[in-house]
Amino acid sequence: MTLQVPPPIVRRVILWTVIIVVQWPAAGRAAEILDGHVTRNGGEFVVAFTVTVDVKPHQVIEVLSDLRNLSELSPIIVSSNIVGPVMSAKQRVHLVLKPCVLFYCRIVTKVSDVRHADPNRWEFEAISALGDFESARESLSVASHGPTSLVRYEAHLEPKFRIPRIIGAWVMRLVLGRELRAAARNIERRY
Repeated sequence: MTLQVPPPIVRRVILWTVIIVVQWPAAGRAAEILDGHVTRNGGEFVVAFTVTVDVKPHQVIEVLSDLRNLSELSPIIVSSNIVGPVMSAKQRVHLVLKPCVLFYCRIVTKVSDVRHADPNRWEFEAISALGDFESARESLSVASHGPTSLVRYEAHLEPKFRIPRIIGAWVMRLVLGRELRAAARNIERRY
């Protein structure tokens, strides 16, 4: 028995259905992606997103500073725990994630040293030996944008596991955009 590939029109309908479902905005929410880029260079993904959040910056900072409860922000974050002693300059956070991109789901562990660079910025550096990333450098910053906030997320992510080529940068952009928008909406719901 051979597997038959669907005709091009069927493949296009499936692709557009996935895009519409992933990108469909929830009614009545202000969270918006202003800018989102993902590029893939071999095994590394370079990510940059700017998201508006319809609450004041100090409220966003309050939520993002609670590293123990990051799982309340997004359904892909299964758990979030502080590992070791809590230090003022740096903390170690252990995240268990379950991202799904199209048909590909995986449980992923990431242990990062988190430095609160200034009151409005965090820097994350993954520890390769303790997680599923060869390297992961991330930053998260919050700025005022009139009566709302801008959250900027930038990352260089190189997973240790193989990500199928079909999951290209454009699919990662759609999925990461959806997750960041959902996290922004969850912050808005708190206030």
